[in-house]
Amino acid sequence: MEHLAELRTRILRIVFVLFVLSAIAFFFAGELFDHILLAPKHADFFTYRCFNALAQKLHLGTLFAKDFEFDLQNLEMTGQFSWHIQTAFLSALVLGFPYLFFEIWQFVKPALLPHERKQASNIVFYSSVLMLLGLLFGYFLVTPLSVQFFGTYQLSQEIKNVIRLSSYLEMVVKTTFYTGILFQLPVCVFLLTKIGIVDYTILKQYRKHALVGILIVAAILTPPDFITQIIVGFPLYLLYEFSIWVAYFTASR
Repeated sequence: MEHLAELRTRILRIVFVLFVLSAIAFFFAGELFDHILLAPKHADFFTYRCFNALAQKLHLGTLFAKDFEFDLQNLEMTGQFSWHIQTAFLSALVLGFPYLFFEIWQFVKPALLPHERKQASNIVFYSSVLMLLGLLFGYFLVTPLSVQFFGTYQLSQEIKNVIRLSSYLEMVVKTTFYTGILFQLPVCVFLLTKIGIVDYTILKQYRKHALVGILIVAAILTPPDFITQIIVGFPLYLLYEFSIWVAYFTASR
């Protein structure tokens, strides 16, 4: 009963923090949409400018069209309000992730042995950093490459791209958020190694299988373009190799 009472208290704290952050994000929806969520649909987005500058230095011309634009259209009566609520909540999850993970860790920590607590003392920090890196990777690389490809893809000049608001936001929000979750792989490997489910020898043994899985994930997250899949898949594979090192380091302690 004491554990259930503590769990209830921590859940209430998490709900309260998420509610406050959601309310803040809700009232700053204009800045959230104009400067963050809708930014990848404009030709002057940071990623496009960087790739074009790099291409010019390598004498490859222009990779991304400077006149890249497309229209968004809301087709549902409650569409804009619904996405207003959803993006506010997802923003709260992103901003409140360190606190959310901290509360979960504080609940789990008493069940660990003293040396295990010491080894995992910085897990909240590392998890938050990996989440941030994943979000940045998804937002500045995976998302703009996907938006650029599908936003400019045309079967004929007579067909104009008018994208549904829900379709665009699903791509931007879900791609960015899921990439952040993927970057939690080292933390998951650390925890699974601690409880004896995963061993670094298993991760090394299935390295080739993991590479195929990573390429499949990269193909799902990115346009059907081999170069783009390699650009996305390579950092994910490095993350897997880092996870092997994490499992080895954890098992040797």
